[in-house]
Amino acid sequence: MFESLYHLPDQEPLNCDKYKSFDLLYGKPTSEKYRPSLTGKPSSEHGLPFSPSSQYAKNVEMAVLCSDCDKPRVLYSKKVVRGVRRTQLVNCLTDIQYTCGFSFDELDLEEETHVFKTVFVRKNITCNCTVELTYYSAGFEDVCFFCGTDELEPAEAGDEDEANKYYPICTGCKENGKKLVERRTRNKFNPK
Repeated sequence: MFESLYHLPDQEPLNCDKYKSFDLLYGKPTSEKYRPSLTGKPSSEHGLPFSPSSQYAKNVEMAVLCSDCDKPRVLYSKKVVRGVRRTQLVNCLTDIQYTCGFSFDELDLEEETHVFKTVFVRKNITCNCTVELTYYSAGFEDVCFFCGTDELEPAEAGDEDEANKYYPICTGCKENGKKLVERRTRNKFNPK
């Protein structure tokens, strides 16, 4: 019986936020390609001076589209961006062509008060990554979890609760074999 057991599989990413489950990998050939000590940097290196969360995304209430994959990428800030700062941010975003993995700190900014000194985008995102989970929890318009298109598969009659249980998916991604991904849920606070 012992000889029929497989070795433990190496981890492989499902998307930028999660790894594939043990059930998906057990018994299949894997490599150490994604081992953190081999990649040279920890997988949590997002390039922000704080942990990216939906609250910091709500402070900006904007996402930038990647010019290569057309997926929205969330902008984060510790402080609310409104008024003149928001106008400056909109103007700056029209002047640059954003691609996944680009960080605003790579820009040559001479002003210490420039809006890109306080607004950030995750650096560890690639075009292969799905839409960030914080995109949905921050309340942005629904787009396909896999490709970012807003042309979503219509919910069938009576499937309102089912549609809210999973991240949105477009017809093209579903036809290409992508599976529904269950939405992350938060535990409700129960006062004593």
